[in-house]
Amino acid sequence: MILRGNNSDGRLEVIHPCPERLLYARQPWELPTGRLFQTPCLFTCSGILNEIELVMAYGAADERVGLARTLFLPLVNYVCRYDRSGNISASPDVSQKRG
Repeated sequence: MILRGNNSDGRLEVIHPCPERLLYARQPWELPTGRLFQTPCLFTCSGILNEIELVMAYGAADERVGLARTLFLPLVNYVCRYDRSGNISASPDVSQKRG
């Protein structure tokens, strides 16, 4: 999802929710071992933007930690396809909007 800050009261507003999962357990070490969870569960924990690439640490069912890398601008363009209700709208190119 993409958020926008509201300067008047400090709250965040979701302007582009993404109803699709973008991260899937595919590697054998990401799959549950049966000790804690039976269902694969991945969740991002942090991210660092390094010029054009977003590097994210993620947890795999509280059993492992991994790193995922993706190009930042294509990811933002993909998520921006969704309007505030989570429906696909026009495909904006946000590369022109960054300042």
